[in-house]
Amino acid sequence: MSIDLVMTIAQKAMYSAMLISAPVLVASFVVGVLMSLAQAIFQIHEYTFSFVPKLIAIFLSIILFAPWMLGEIIRLSNMFLGEGYKYIQ
Repeated sequence: MSIDLVMTIAQKAMYSAMLISAPVLVASFVVGVLMSLAQAIFQIHEYTFSFVPKLIAIFLSIILFAPWMLGEIIRLSNMFLGEGYKYIQ
């Protein structure tokens, strides 16, 4: 196994990890910004105020994007474990 193949596998794995986690992170970020804005507007200084909406947003985004995430994980696994490793290069 050459160093180029190892680097390509690591690159594709890191890219897939970022791609799979992106919907959950974006949903958490958007809800966090909106809740911080609401806290600033209404002058609420409670740290737990944004926790529950973020948790709900993360849960809903996982449910909504779970089929796509699983498909990406299966595609990556097939590429590495199946015959697709020949086509990585």
